[in-house]
Amino acid sequence: ESQPIYSMVSVDMVDLVNEAIGRLLTQIKDKGVTIRCQNGGDLLNVVCDREAMTQVLENVIDNAIKYSERFTEIEVAALCRDYEVCISVKDSGHGISAKDLPLVFDKFFRGRNAGLNGTGLGLSIARKVIQDHGGRISITSALGQGTVVNLILPGVPGVIA
Repeated sequence: ESQPIYSMVSVDMVDLVNEAIGRLLTQIKDKGVTIRCQNGGDLLNVVCDREAMTQVLENVIDNAIKYSERFTEIEVAALCRDYEVCISVKDSGHGISAKDLPLVFDKFFRGRNAGLNGTGLGLSIARKVIQDHGGRISITSALGQGTVVNLILPGVPGVIA
């Protein structure tokens, strides 16, 4: 498998989160969901491929929208811990069963309540991109209680202009 070619730059993850949300405005409006963003103070930057990382965020937030009920709230939080930047996307949607949860990163796996659209590739690609960037991705979920996706990436001190 060929390695994707990344163009690495130091970015503020909050910018990327906002960009990803901007690309999803149609879905957000159609579903009537509210996206609430929380940032924990001074965030470190992340050295990443801007486009690849924005696509990961877009994919994770899009999943949260897709699997949420209409007019609910999705929480996107960004904070720093131990020189890492943690982005979490929390929805109160259908949730993923304990049986399906270990499989969500497998290529083409689609949960029983995943609905009709999508290839089942999103999280598998998201995990690959995050791992290529020295980070990790984890999901906690319970049926009927929603899902939290955590993206954890190595942080670098931002350049203060």
